[in-house]
Amino acid sequence: MFRAHDCTLVEVNPLSETPEGNVMVCDAKINFDDNAEFRQAAVFKHRDRTQEDPREVEVRFVNGNFESINVINSDKMLTSAIYNGA
Repeated sequence: MFRAHDCTLVEVNPLSETPEGNVMVCDAKINFDDNAEFRQAAVFKHRDRTQEDPREVEVRFVNGNFESINVINSDKMLTSAIYNGA
């Protein structure tokens, strides 16, 4: 699944076993590579942007990146960065 769907994270916890011996995932967090959206149309059609940071969504539309650094600088201001590239 990780490779087939261009995942960047698959976190499964907990697992459970049924009386028949089947293993079930009870909860999971799965992230997908945004750069693979063109390959993973079936996955990305379920994307709920209301669950994302609106600042990240807005910057993504102009091919940029937003990173909330969550550091208070010497002026007691919250620092964030908007950038394009790595």
